[in-house]
Amino acid sequence: KLEGNVTYEAELDITPKRADRSVNIYGQLGYNIISISGPSVAIGADINHHIVEFSVVYGLNKTDDWYFYDNDGNVLAANHYQPFRFGLRYCYDIEVSESFRMVPQAGIAFNVLNGTSVSNTSGSSYKKANSVSAMVGVRLAVGLSKNVKLQITPEYDFGVSKSDVCKLVSDNDNTFKSWTDGFNLNVGLMIYF
Repeated sequence: KLEGNVTYEAELDITPKRADRSVNIYGQLGYNIISISGPSVAIGADINHHIVEFSVVYGLNKTDDWYFYDNDGNVLAANHYQPFRFGLRYCYDIEVSESFRMVPQAGIAFNVLNGTSVSNTSGSSYKKANSVSAMVGVRLAVGLSKNVKLQITPEYDFGVSKSDVCKLVSDNDNTFKSWTDGFNLNVGLMIYF
């Protein structure tokens, strides 16, 4: 009970508590070595070891020239193809040691295979070939510093849906087919913000 005309002293012990950050955002700059060869970028969010990542690969490799004919032997189109891929994946981050992580992942990739005309033909229906691939892989990441990791990601892609042009060309061109079905390898740096 407080009394009047009396001075009271109180001592407060305030210890700041550091909040545990459970969401980490990162960007990734890399290079796809096998299958689609070319630079890649990705952005991801790690929420308590559960990761959602969006990625893009710009393919630099091309197929040989492809010629398409009608029933009378007339050239309908002549193209070579170059890949572009964007994907969405779910990953789970397993901390093997303080500086090494293993990240199993599964996802889906959308492949846009652009045709560039190599002759004066008007076969625009042969310009685009599209496919969807399911993918599984494991990322291995080594910490170089607190916010930077070196990663290597082997994965395998399974073509689950292909446009008519994609089916036609992939059945006859192994380079083209490897862009939607087969082994893939990416290396790069992950930078955490």
